[in-house]
Amino acid sequence: MVMAEKAPVADSVILEALKSSGVKFELYSHPPFDTCEASNAWHQASGKKGVRVKNLFLRNKNGKKHFVLMLPHGVEYDKVIFKALSGEKCGFSSNERLWEHLKTIPGSVSPLALVHDKKSQVALFIESSLLQAELLHVHPGNSQFSVALPPDDLIDVVAKWNHPAQVVDWTVAN
Repeated sequence: MVMAEKAPVADSVILEALKSSGVKFELYSHPPFDTCEASNAWHQASGKKGVRVKNLFLRNKNGKKHFVLMLPHGVEYDKVIFKALSGEKCGFSSNERLWEHLKTIPGSVSPLALVHDKKSQVALFIESSLLQAELLHVHPGNSQFSVALPPDDLIDVVAKWNHPAQVVDWTVAN
C-alpha cells in the first residue's frame, strides 16, 4: 500500500466539516519544510499570527489505544511525561495505523484529521499553553497547507466530532 497516493491535496472532508460547523478559519498554502527551522523562518517572514503546533500520533504499548498529542512547536515528546499524564506507556504509531485511523500521512498529523475517526478510537491531548494563543496553525490533511483558527474553536469543533480534548500541563510531570 502506497499511502502517499491516497493523500488528498487538501482534505475536502476536513474543510467541509469546518465550514459546516461555523468555525472561522484561514486556509493557506506554503512550501513543504524539511526542518523546523525552515518552517519557523517561513512563518516569521509570512507575518502569520499565532502558534504553530506539533502534532504527534501515538499508540499505547499493545496498540489498542491511539492518541493525538498537541504540543507547542519546539517542545519535545517525552514518553515519561506522557505516561504520567495519560496513564499509558506510549510510542509513535506506524504509518499504517496513522492512515487507518486518521486518513493522513506522516508530516500531516493534525487534530483536524479526527473527523475521519468515526468510531472515536483516538483520544486528543492538548498542552495547556496552546490555549493562550490567539490562533493555532494545524494541517488540514496535507503538510503543504495550514489552517489558522482560535484554540477554543478547535476544541469546540473536535468535541462536536466526538473527540473531547484533554488539556494537560506538559511541565507538571517534569
